[in-house]
Amino acid sequence: MSPTPFDTQELVDQILEFLAHSPPDLVSCALVARSWVYASQCRLFRHIAIHEYGSHLMHSFGDQGLDPVYQPPLFEVGHHLVFHDFPHLLNHVRALTIYRIFKPVCVLPFSNLESLLISVEMVDLTPLKALIRLPTIRRVKFSAAITQLSEFSGLCADCSPSLRHLHIYSSFHSIGDSNSKAHHQTTDVERSVPLHSLRIMISDPRGCFEKDGGHASLLCRFDLSNLRAFSFDANFGSIPWTKKLPPPFIEYLDILCHFDAKPTDISLFPSLRVLRLSWTSSGKLPPMLIGTLHTIPPYHSLRKIVICLRGSYPSGGECAELEDCLTNLNLYSLPAIEIEAGQVEWTESFFTQLVEQNSRVRFVGGNPPENAWWESLVDLLLLE
Repeated sequence: MSPTPFDTQELVDQILEFLAHSPPDLVSCALVARSWVYASQCRLFRHIAIHEYGSHLMHSFGDQGLDPVYQPPLFEVGHHLVFHDFPHLLNHVRALTIYRIFKPVCVLPFSNLESLLISVEMVDLTPLKALIRLPTIRRVKFSAAITQLSEFSGLCADCSPSLRHLHIYSSFHSIGDSNSKAHHQTTDVERSVPLHSLRIMISDPRGCFEKDGGHASLLCRFDLSNLRAFSFDANFGSIPWTKKLPPPFIEYLDILCHFDAKPTDISLFPSLRVLRLSWTSSGKLPPMLIGTLHTIPPYHSLRKIVICLRGSYPSGGECAELEDCLTNLNLYSLPAIEIEAGQVEWTESFFTQLVEQNSRVRFVGGNPPENAWWESLVDLLLLE
């Protein structure tokens, strides 16, 4: 039988890559020929999700997973046995989403797992230590409502030294309890895990950076001195900046603004290249957003300002106030300005003066998931 183009493995790999986000098609391709099995399986099992039958699959993150667009194949907790019968499939798993902590899944011998999304309700986090200790882990996204911050502190203390990107979304009911065995009483915790990106959305950010009595802070395990990207939701509270914070090398700063929050002083970020400010349109700009923009010093080398207007139709008053602020920025070198809005034509009509002053103004339409910008940024940092 004469050879065909589909006998060339490189060509097959290239074709199947176009189907990487279509599990049913990949299953069909795996049945075509023996030479197609490996290429199909490595894409089919690249990102999997473990859940409990009949449970709500999405918790705090909603539809905002590691990939805001792609929904990975879902495996019920009882289906983990397929990996015992066919352990070679675990070699293909690069990203794992967990909607229920199930110990037999946590102890599976993942050999190439890099990204971990944990979205669970109040439970014992101990089984997760087996996963977060894996030497291949580089990215962890954690969402849970747990009783005490110290419970997660214990999990962080045992994380892999290869971890570089951390996202925490939680509502801690209390920072600490003197009777809790999970607390770390030492004040000299070795900061041996250098983070490159950090996103925190928790009810009391002080517990991340400050010690509570004799207890170590949530981030005591991490070295933030070389942090390149930082994001926080001002709705949950202000960041307690100190002489050691913010880290001097932050290049990307993403802030979800809130009306009652204090402005962030951009002069504290000398290496900042991209500043992103977002809020949900409600008829008036939050003072935090305007105040933050006014803290940019004239000599700053900021390259880009991204303004994200959540909501379909921002009001004319919001747009007018924002345009006045942007056109009057006292900077020696004008940065590029990108405005994200649900309705581009509607929004663009309110910024005629800004467009005339700055030729580097760009409008981006659509309403992608709120975390899409951040996840894309982390993807880029992972490639470096």
